[in-house]
Amino acid sequence: MLGPPPMDLLERGARSKEFFDGEGNWKAEIDIPQGLTLEASEENLDGEKKEEFLRFVRCMLQWRPEDRWTAKELLGHPWMRGD
Repeated sequence: MLGPPPMDLLERGARSKEFFDGEGNWKAEIDIPQGLTLEASEENLDGEKKEEFLRFVRCMLQWRPEDRWTAKELLGHPWMRGD
């Protein structure tokens, strides 16, 4: 759902070489499911409500920990405020 991890994250991972090649391609024996998207997974909302919710979720779902919003930041997100 997030797509492939960024190379800089793989380069700093202690075990990345067990699962990814030097170009960031998955090399483990278990296949990664294809075609899964966050947009398709959300089936209960439509239009702008769906888009705002997906923007909120994307603030949490980030490969790099430093890119993820904190709980305090998330409380201020328009989705949480009901804007």
